Amino acid sequence: VDWIHRYEEVHGYLDRLSLSDLVDLIDSLTFSEKAIDTLTTDLRDEILRRVLKFSRQRNAAGQRKKSKENIYAESSITLAEVTKHFEQSLKHLTSLDNEIVLKLEESAQMQHVKYARLYDLSRSEAEKVKELCVQVLCNGDSLDIVKDLLELANQQCVQGFKTRDIVKESLRTVLDTYSDPDDRPKFMSKQTTSFELLTKLLTTLHQHLNSDNVTKKYIKEEDILQEIRTFCADETVSPEVKHQVLQLIEKTVKLTGEDKTLLLYHQTQSIVHKHWEIELSIGNMESSESLHRLFGKIFDKTTTNDQVLAVASLLNIWPPFEATQDGEGAWYLVFSKLITDAKDGSSVVKIAREKADNIQLNKKDCQSIFDALLKDCEELLAFKFGLLVGDAEMFEFVLNQMKLLEPDQAIWDNEFLELLFKNKLSSRIVETPYFAAFVNYLLKGEINVEHSRESRVNEVVRDLHEAGYTVQAASIKASLDNLHPGLRTLDNVLGTFLRWATNS
Repeated sequence: VDWIHRYEEVHGYLDRLSLSDLVDLIDSLTFSEKAIDTLTTDLRDEILRRVLKFSRQRNAAGQRKKSKENIYAESSITLAEVTKHFEQSLKHLTSLDNEIVLKLEESAQMQHVKYARLYDLSRSEAEKVKELCVQVLCNGDSLDIVKDLLELANQQCVQGFKTRDIVKESLRTVLDTYSDPDDRPKFMSKQTTSFELLTKLLTTLHQHLNSDNVTKKYIKEEDILQEIRTFCADETVSPEVKHQVLQLIEKTVKLTGEDKTLLLYHQTQSIVHKHWEIELSIGNMESSESLHRLFGKIFDKTTTNDQVLAVASLLNIWPPFEATQDGEGAWYLVFSKLITDAKDGSSVVKIAREKADNIQLNKKDCQSIFDALLKDCEELLAFKFGLLVGDAEMFEFVLNQMKLLEPDQAIWDNEFLELLFKNKLSSRIVETPYFAAFVNYLLKGEINVEHSRESRVNEVVRDLHEAGYTVQAASIKASLDNLHPGLRTLDNVLGTFLRWATNS
């Protein structure tokens, strides 16, 4: 179809259109989805040049000639503005030959091809360019694409915003989805959660802020923090959501001063809000003393097992308290309450397993918890606790208790046996009912660790040999090496082992 001839057929009717209808018609012919799919860029260019000539002629004449069909009179838009609009369209169209757009069009990533199309449709209009750049960032693409598109659009028409403004707008757009998940831009899939959107965006920003290859940083950490502070000040957003957002932010930027306090406040609020009717303030977070007072207030109102576990979660996120008198430490109080009130030794071990590095217990309190577990819960739980949080002295208590048990009283699991290995206690348990189970675990148990089974076994047999348990070490080594049963005489096993020990 000769589209220019088609255009010429309607050209004579342009005089009868209102100015706004004229703009709408030409925009639909040159900057619509159908126009891009149907017409070449050269053809769109030719249409714009002809209509621009028409517009300039009418503008130069001062006014259109009157006629009965003429409905051109309106005050909301002038011929000069229409002419400027078409000039802008033509200028934008020429920018499609820029290498930035061509690179996107030729990309193997369909998402990038779509960006080129959206840039084409934008006419370099500020709002459309901004929406495109926000989409680029929210999709997890590079800030460099945003910078390039923005610079190109600025050459056609002053945009009035910078890359940092796009970053802040993108953050606001994503954060708004937490308040109303259904009210989101069309380019955002409703199947994608707010958490996933924010993670993707912050990953992009983190890479930019920490890249050694970027000569100029387009944003600062403060740009991100400004939006987060505003978000956290919104009382309609739940404490749990603020906590989740701040945890993500902490991985992107280094929080200091007030922002660190703000994070701690919302982390605390998200836990307290679920379990107690206690009002919090930023002031509760400002010092170790204020946090300790808050702990006392919360612990006094703690009656259920769930609340005790919530207190443990608070202690895990708070800075460690200074040393206290025996029996008064926060962790001691939490563990004691779990054991005495609920006989919940499993939770004590679970907390010790997950938060061992954060647990503050002096030797006497650690011993007291160990004794309480022995008295009110299973020995295995007490043993695990001692091996998870104790020192060499506590290990000695654990080993002594293990030796007191009869074979039919000994209970174990893989976690306990692994703790014995990690704490290098293999040579100390030979004379306990647990040694046979430990050897079996070492040789056949499932392992999901960095070192191979062979290296683990070799480590143990060396330890046993050095401690004087050479026969036991040689037997384990023979089992590892699958020594033929016919060759497993004591002399042969020992001889083979000693040669290995000497040469290894």
